[in-house]
Amino acid sequence: MDTINKDWLIKTNELADLYDAGEKDITEFTVDQLHYLIYWNWGYSGPGSVPETKTAEAELIRRGNPFDVDYAVSIIDITEEFY
Repeated sequence: MDTINKDWLIKTNELADLYDAGEKDITEFTVDQLHYLIYWNWGYSGPGSVPETKTAEAELIRRGNPFDVDYAVSIIDITEEFY
């Protein structure tokens, strides 16, 4: 598991913005970042059919670590103190 703190959250959101802009590749995210983004930014807490969610889920599967909602929620629980 990544060390999830305020800096991690800022870096993750910045990386997501760069990915959305086409400046970064999905492979540059950690497993924890992908779980966080799938749940929070790209899907399960919103529309699950956005391209970013499908791409991130495919990347997790490629890495042998498919999306786990309970794991994602545990990451969200940690990040809540930084909002």
